[in-house]
Amino acid sequence: MAQSRRIYPILAFLAFASVIDTALVSPILSNYAHSLGASEGMAGLIVGLYSIVAIIVSFPLGYLIDRIGRKKAILIAVPGDILAFVIYFLAPDYAYLIIARIINAFFDAIIFPT
Repeated sequence: MAQSRRIYPILAFLAFASVIDTALVSPILSNYAHSLGASEGMAGLIVGLYSIVAIIVSFPLGYLIDRIGRKKAILIAVPGDILAFVIYFLAPDYAYLIIARIINAFFDAIIFPT
């Protein structure tokens, strides 16, 4: 039991890092989308897509977290969150930002409630 408690500070740090990464990306994403060829409307949609997706998937993912446990949920969600940021970084055009934003929102909807 004591050994399994050692993982909690690590999991808490990973969850905190996921919150920070979202807070850092959101303010610059619109300009980044513009630089990749997105119109103002599309850039706004890309920024807002995170909230749209997170709201839709929060309830089913909350249920999933309750079923599989917090530790497993974080261990699934953090690699997904990292994948989203790799896609953000390597995006050749704004369509990839749409994909990254959906992936980011989905996995953060696991991380935040956990």
